[in-house]
Amino acid sequence: MNARIDTERFSRIFIAGGIALTWIIISFIVGGTGPKRNVLVEYDAFQCKDHSKSRFIPGNCTGFQPAWGTWSPWMEINTTMLNKGWFLVLTPYSALNTSWRQGFYVDAAVEGTNAGANGVWTQVGAANESTIDTEVLCFDDYYERGCVSFILLMQDETMFQRYRVSVRIRVPEAGYLGDVRYTFVTTNPAFSQMNIGVRITYGIISILVLMLWVIFIIMKLDSYKSWPSEIKGCLALIVGLQLFNNPLHAIEYFTSGWILPFLNAELELVFIVVLLGFWIYQSESLRGHLGMDSTSGFLAGAFWQHRAKLIGVGVFAALNTAFFIWESVHNRMTPIFGISEHVTGLQVLFYFASVSYAVVVVWTALSMIMAIPKAFSQEQMSIRYIFFAVPTGLVMASMLVGIFSGSLISFGRSTLNFMYYHTLMQCYVYLMLWGFWPTQSRYQNLAPTETSNIFDESKTKNYL
Repeated sequence: MNARIDTERFSRIFIAGGIALTWIIISFIVGGTGPKRNVLVEYDAFQCKDHSKSRFIPGNCTGFQPAWGTWSPWMEINTTMLNKGWFLVLTPYSALNTSWRQGFYVDAAVEGTNAGANGVWTQVGAANESTIDTEVLCFDDYYERGCVSFILLMQDETMFQRYRVSVRIRVPEAGYLGDVRYTFVTTNPAFSQMNIGVRITYGIISILVLMLWVIFIIMKLDSYKSWPSEIKGCLALIVGLQLFNNPLHAIEYFTSGWILPFLNAELELVFIVVLLGFWIYQSESLRGHLGMDSTSGFLAGAFWQHRAKLIGVGVFAALNTAFFIWESVHNRMTPIFGISEHVTGLQVLFYFASVSYAVVVVWTALSMIMAIPKAFSQEQMSIRYIFFAVPTGLVMASMLVGIFSGSLISFGRSTLNFMYYHTLMQCYVYLMLWGFWPTQSRYQNLAPTETSNIFDESKTKNYL
């Protein structure tokens, strides 16, 4: 069955792609000018007037010397449900004019309070010792560059409206350690509001598109069993997009526990798995290894690489599921002390999950490249190939960069990352729905088309 991209003029396909690209560019502008992803609250131990980081001079500095092993004054941060937790980053500075590496010990105490508690603070975490072995690269000449920071502790749920933390650092050689910067990092409430609004808006649009698409497809085609495989693939894409937009996402901000954050990440993962399956099928179809309407031929095909790619997708999904469970449960055991020293397993698992995704994507991309000779041997196939390969290549490249940089799939998105990523997926799915829309109908043989003659030509000739 022919699709719109098989019969449509190339100029109209170009216009459709231009509309999608314009939407993405607008998302760039909105993301680039929108609220920042995180809010930072900083405290310096020395608090020197000349911003000295290596020497504590009485009269010039009004803070304290962390190298003496004393507890720091309480450092406070205000939170709301829209902050979605916070974490504390320590940046040590060298008292020498060079960098050094030495193990030192850090203790931290965490307390929280609410507005109606009449100033009574509740202990959240007892003083826990964390051994830090890191290279201290920061000193006066390298202020704001070349620094090494580490996450001391993380509170993943905002159980109180205000938190305060006191930190004690013990160094075997006190003369090595200079100033220490304590930085609270929390999600910007304005970003959280934007996140909720954008995802609800995209979710409503995708639900309307799904309903209209299904209604018109049912009116145009016979039963589901007779649908072409491309239409079934488009159905999987638009259903997967509902999961990606996740109508339950906003509830995360107003509830506690690890279930909803894990569910959000897992729904996102299901959509990516659907995307990978769609890419594999289309790339093999363009190479001519599959019939255009053959789904069973793909799933049980004679070519071992088809099954190998599907196994690769399964490995990617399994590794990511394990990672999301581990990460979600681990982060809920808050406050977490010394997180930088105790996430090696998570990092390794994330690395293998990212590599498995990269292998499948690169393998699929090679299939698309190998399809070029066959696709461009026919004009109709060349247009189909360009329509599929160009936006797919953009999505592949964006996700590879995003996953390895930690800016996709529920990790550290900036406002720009967030807007681009979510808008890109909406545009891609809607573009595929438009391009693979069937041009033939089950009623085509029962009624005249717009281009058919409404008079019998043989009878017309008798009157002329």
